[in-house]
Amino acid sequence: HCGDSAQRYLDLAFPKMLEYSQSDNSLLRQASIYGIGRVVENFPEQSRPAIQTIIDRLVSIIQCENSKSEDNIDATENAVSALGRACVALGNRNFLQNVWLKNLPLRNDEEEAQYCHKLLCKLVAGDIVEAENQPKILGMSSKKENVGEVIRIFQEITKYMETQKGNEFAIEIIDSETKPTIQQLMLKLKQMY
Repeated sequence: HCGDSAQRYLDLAFPKMLEYSQSDNSLLRQASIYGIGRVVENFPEQSRPAIQTIIDRLVSIIQCENSKSEDNIDATENAVSALGRACVALGNRNFLQNVWLKNLPLRNDEEEAQYCHKLLCKLVAGDIVEAENQPKILGMSSKKENVGEVIRIFQEITKYMETQKGNEFAIEIIDSETKPTIQQLMLKLKQMY
């Protein structure tokens, strides 16, 4: 949120983010994970020395036995989002992408859900046009082994949005721009594969 001016505080703040990402306090844990995601996204070179620690921490949070409990779901969804940011910032890492995909769609944190679902659309569209600078989210082989998983995510997002129509308290997990993109990409994927 602070752009380049935040860089001068990284040496002080980033180690604390890593430390507090394991806090018993769910709000502190969530805020720390949110910060980690932004550092990886905006300052990938500065986060690179700690990347294995970051990945281990995020995957541990996501795969924790009670990660989807009421106390933990917000931190978990921030960790999923941070993992998506790491996939993009660090390039193609199949394991990270697979963990990320298996934990989509997000349904509780509106900001992170919209970001992740929009990012997924961007990555899938990049795969379809064979963009060289994008991670191959659909899969590395000619079989495109992740197509089924991506279609599942898109279908769950669509179903969620349909079931939440008229619910004034519903979380908007996609923005108005992403909805038609998902429909177009699903159609293309079904035609191509």
